[in-house]
Amino acid sequence: MEDHITADEVRQILAAADREALSKEHDALCLADPPDWNYLEVIKRYSHNATVLDMGCGYGEFLKALLPFCKRAIGVDSSVASIEKAITLQCSGRRLPNLLFCQGDARDLFQLESGAFDLILSRHGPFYIEEVDRLLRPGGYLVVQTLGNNNLQELYAALEFPKDKKRSLSSVKEVIQGVKEKSWKIYENNNSQERVPYSIESLLFIMAAALLKRIDLSALAAATNYLLKSGNTRELFTITFSRDLIVAQKPP
Repeated sequence: MEDHITADEVRQILAAADREALSKEHDALCLADPPDWNYLEVIKRYSHNATVLDMGCGYGEFLKALLPFCKRAIGVDSSVASIEKAITLQCSGRRLPNLLFCQGDARDLFQLESGAFDLILSRHGPFYIEEVDRLLRPGGYLVVQTLGNNNLQELYAALEFPKDKKRSLSSVKEVIQGVKEKSWKIYENNNSQERVPYSIESLLFIMAAALLKRIDLSALAAATNYLLKSGNTRELFTITFSRDLIVAQKPP
């Protein structure tokens, strides 16, 4: 007999779910390094004696790890809470001469000097080529890790997610198009795809989030039944995780 889930079952599962735990679990999956590369090792290669800017720095752990190699590091994030946490965790609440965190909008970092950076990082964060181009010195490097175009493709297919909806802060297509328009040289362009197991609670939580907070129980039930017909079971759903890594150099 074919397995089938109803809208009422979806409501019950979501009501009983620990949403905070599921959110942390999903964020950890998204932010974990793929099996094909180690992000920290990649950025270390370009950080020696460099002035580094991390756009969307979060809690700043990568910048702290680069301090033994770089000249100076600045982290920018739009979230005041993230900046405050970064200062607490990475600076022990003190001012460090070569590590600075500040709140700002990556589209217009007016407080930062043009051409001041040898290396700009963006890991699952915002990407605006005009501002990156302004801030990066000639000959400097850009390293971007972002979710790939096929990320969660089964979920979007099941939800019939509109193709014109933006799924992440930056996409690999946007990054490549931007650097090509500026005639930058692309040194690395890597893609990693892996199949990740999901519980039905995690699956429904992520699909509900993909609907942009417009919870439609019937749509979630229909999407889940679509996936059940595709070889999944209530105990185990297998979903594609896709990430891209791009390293580009601004012309000297």
